Amino acid sequence: MRFKSSNQPHKGTTLVEILIFTAVGSILLLSVSSIYFSGLRSRTLVDAQQRVVYVDEFVLATLESWLTSSPSIQVPATGTTQQLIFSTLEGGSVTVERSGTDLVYSTSLLETGTLNSLGIRVTRFDVTRLSGNADTVRVEISYEVDTSIGRTIEYTNVYSFSSFYQ
Repeated sequence: MRFKSSNQPHKGTTLVEILIFTAVGSILLLSVSSIYFSGLRSRTLVDAQQRVVYVDEFVLATLESWLTSSPSIQVPATGTTQQLIFSTLEGGSVTVERSGTDLVYSTSLLETGTLNSLGIRVTRFDVTRLSGNADTVRVEISYEVDTSIGRTIEYTNVYSFSSFYQ
C-alpha cells in the first residue's frame, strides 16, 4: 500500500477555485445582461421619438398642403388662438383645433378627423397671425408620448404657413 506524498500535485479543482470561477462568471453575466437591458431601454426611447417625429411630419405635410391651396386664412384674424380656420377652393372652410389631447379637423361639409395617432398626445396648439402678412400664420405644436419604461417624451415644433392661392 502506497500513500500519497504531500509533495505530489493534487488533481481536480478546489472549493476556492470554484468560488472564483462562479464570481467571475456572475460578473460577466451581469455585465452582458446590463448591456442588453440598456439597449432595450434605448430602443424604447428611440421608438417613441420616431413616432412623435412621424406624427409631426404628417401634421406638417397636411397643414402645408391645405394652407398653400387655401384662398384665405380666416382665424386668427389677429393675435394668437388655439384654432385655425381657413377657406377652401370649393367655398367651404376647414377648422383645425386641439380637442383634449387630439388635433382634430372639421370641414363645412361635416367631415371630421384626427391628425395625430400612435398614442401621441397634443399638449399645445397655438396659432398666431403674423403682422404685415395678411395670410401668414405661425403654428406652435407640442406633443407628448409615454414610453414603456415610464418616461414621457416631449416634442415641440414651430412652423409658418401662408396661403399662396391666387
